[in-house]
Amino acid sequence: MNKADFSQQDLERLRKKILDQLNKQYEPTPKEKFNQAIINRTMNPETMPAERLREFQSHGWFISFEPATVNSKDLFPSQG
Repeated sequence: MNKADFSQQDLERLRKKILDQLNKQYEPTPKEKFNQAIINRTMNPETMPAERLREFQSHGWFISFEPATVNSKDLFPSQG
């Protein structure tokens, strides 16, 4: 088989299939996505609890951040 045996449409389909497989290869697994989401939530100074933020600030991290104040309007905006 050579390139002349395939139609242009077949070549495009094959190219797309190969690119999809390559892209999927570099996609994070659901477990990796979950782990990254947990890290983002726990290490983000804008969302971490005040006590934890103060602990980080005692070590010189996140100095410019103030503890977040969360109220019921932030948690449940539809209930106002």
